[in-house]
Amino acid sequence: MSDTTSHFATHDAGYVAGMLRAMRPLLPQTDALAEECGLSRIEEKTRVPAIAVYKFWHDVQRLDPTLTLGAKVGTSMQFDKGAVAMLRYVAASTGTATDGWRGLARYYALLASEMQVEVSERSASDDSEELVIAMTNGRADFFMALTFTLGTWIKAAREFVVGDARPQYVALATKLPKGCRRDQLEEIYGTQVHDDTGEWALVFDKKTAKAPLKDQDPVLHQVLKQAADRALAELPRDETVRTAALRHIQTELPGEVTVQTLADALAIPPRTLQRRLKDEGTSFREVFDEARAKVAVGCLREGGMPVTEVAFLLGFGDVGAFSKAFRRWTGKPPSEMRR
Repeated sequence: MSDTTSHFATHDAGYVAGMLRAMRPLLPQTDALAEECGLSRIEEKTRVPAIAVYKFWHDVQRLDPTLTLGAKVGTSMQFDKGAVAMLRYVAASTGTATDGWRGLARYYALLASEMQVEVSERSASDDSEELVIAMTNGRADFFMALTFTLGTWIKAAREFVVGDARPQYVALATKLPKGCRRDQLEEIYGTQVHDDTGEWALVFDKKTAKAPLKDQDPVLHQVLKQAADRALAELPRDETVRTAALRHIQTELPGEVTVQTLADALAIPPRTLQRRLKDEGTSFREVFDEARAKVAVGCLREGGMPVTEVAFLLGFGDVGAFSKAFRRWTGKPPSEMRR
């Protein structure tokens, strides 16, 4: 087994709770969808699986033909609970907008552990300098989730930067999906939107990047920075991709589960899924068989189901094939589980 263990992504519960709170006035089905995705009673939790959050956004996206709800929710977020409240003050207590954004990028894993944020300077086409905040979660097809994240950064800039803190433009990595109008997104973000750029990013001019912050406080910043460092070091990393995959497959059986459907559910590309499972010393087939074994044992031992029914439930054409597989999984014949 490789020494490298891939840990599955989680989100800060306070951050997700703020997202749900901002969405409720805009989408009546918010709470029902949240419950279906395992995001109900979120105030009792500290971290939630990223799978649940992305499944929620996937379901929301199907209900919004304009595909602008993510941007609307992001730009109306309140940064007042959980890690998001701490990071808001970590960023806002620094000196300039660039300092604040670099602070947010440094600790962003506290909010969404799979999201990578990079703050960099580059030359624009007219040779002027610009500051770019680029972000990725490893997937380009979660349009609404990514436009939500871009919206939260715009809202943060409005809150703690002195003066007009609008970016020059918002860059979308992909083309605008069907039904999504550029003018509607631009109205929400308050700036131009460029699509099909190859990156998800906010681009600011040099003047805005150097703008002072409203709540500068060097002493408070050091205290909060130390707290953020401790929180980052203690970030839960106990769930592997294998564990997340196993749990998902068990809930989907007896339905069909493939590498593609599992990757979609876990919000990672299929090749990344297979690579991470390999890093953990296993494979999709091994995890799939382990899930089927657990379901089979449960049906036989606790459920008291006949072997023929369990075989059919798990997709086997005959009892003989199931019995052979069951022996391979557990070392015992299925009949022993019913004694």
